[in-house]
Amino acid sequence: MKPSTQRAHPAKRPIYSAAVMLLFSPFFFSACFITAVPETRGWGCETTSECTPGLLCVEGVCRGTCTEKADCQEALNEECVEKTTKEEVLAQVCMPPCRDGEIRDCFTGPAGREATGICKKGKQTCSAQQIWGPCLGETLPRTEICNQQDDDCDGQVDNGVNCACNPGETRACFSALPGFRNRGICKDGLETCNKDGQWIGECKGEVIPALETCNGKDDDCDGQVDNKLTDIGKECNVSSVKGGPCQKGISECLNGRIQCKQTVQPKPEECNGIDDDCDGKIDNNPLGEDYTLTRSCYTGATGCSLNPQTSAYECKGICRGGAQKCSKDLKSWEAACINEIKPTPDANGADSCNGKDDNCNGKIDDADNRIGNNCTTSLTGACRAGKWACEQGQLSCKPTQNNPEICNNEDDDCNGKIDDNACSGGKQCVNGVCQ
Repeated sequence: MKPSTQRAHPAKRPIYSAAVMLLFSPFFFSACFITAVPETRGWGCETTSECTPGLLCVEGVCRGTCTEKADCQEALNEECVEKTTKEEVLAQVCMPPCRDGEIRDCFTGPAGREATGICKKGKQTCSAQQIWGPCLGETLPRTEICNQQDDDCDGQVDNGVNCACNPGETRACFSALPGFRNRGICKDGLETCNKDGQWIGECKGEVIPALETCNGKDDDCDGQVDNKLTDIGKECNVSSVKGGPCQKGISECLNGRIQCKQTVQPKPEECNGIDDDCDGKIDNNPLGEDYTLTRSCYTGATGCSLNPQTSAYECKGICRGGAQKCSKDLKSWEAACINEIKPTPDANGADSCNGKDDNCNGKIDDADNRIGNNCTTSLTGACRAGKWACEQGQLSCKPTQNNPEICNNEDDDCNGKIDDNACSGGKQCVNGVCQ
């Protein structure tokens, strides 16, 4: 029988040396020796017979019997409870308050407040000495403050304190007239609740109406941007314009700053002897010198068409649009269309077999008159007869026969080889026979 970790230490049995026994041998041999039975309270057990008389084996430990708590060990905080012994006998025995590792809910605050307001239960764990440990994780009542919580767990929120707001709480504020609020640059600020639960009255971060200036903003918060300005409407010269009719202007507030706005706006340059785009040059291409203006042109009947949105010609095949120059003397377009490419079909008006779309109809090598006509190939036998075909821009005579190759001493598929791959199953074609 082994003692459990819960037992009290029993008194040690006395041990006497041989010398002492010889010295006092007359007394030893003349007297009766009685060995005391050790106290097994708290020892591990399997049956009550293993426990000291008066103790019972309950839940694997020798326990003392009792009729009330006073009969139990006060130092271990034992309780007198009714339990069943190993022999299935119901009896009152002294039991510790808990078992090692057992966990229970706990609350050390006033009874009935553990589930009210901020209060909550904690957890207690039974130690190896079978004593409940401290109550961990519980929340106890505290002094009530302005925070919209029941701090003292009496079932009432923020009672007993004068709360206009919760400490640290913020709210939107605006000190100007309400009509200006959230218009233009105007915006709300924030007012903060102090530690006493009162609004401090200072509106931090607010923006109120100001004098209107040319800055792309509604400074006076009247719903209009850059209005009521005085330094506008005056004649001026546009500094960015080098000359032409666009140089004169009127001062205005544009894009948040005072600018000289052109009264005549530039337009695309035309061949007319005028600086239409107001870049200081006459009849010029963008960034070009005077009289360098050109435009797209095409004089062919087919092959290209003008895109009105881009003013450029969109062409098919080899065809390409050209360019016309603006004449300084004529102040109009010259007749010649330089570098244009028009359709170039053969003498019969057909598309040549050359890998190009010569007639600009959107199809390559589609109309060569020789295609499909009979011709003679360089092969022999039935493969000699052929027809002209256009492949990859090359005109060639292709055999009209193209049968599967068989073992017959002939070039059935017209690939220039006789009886190649004519036999299956690994056989070879020899003299017209697969073997």
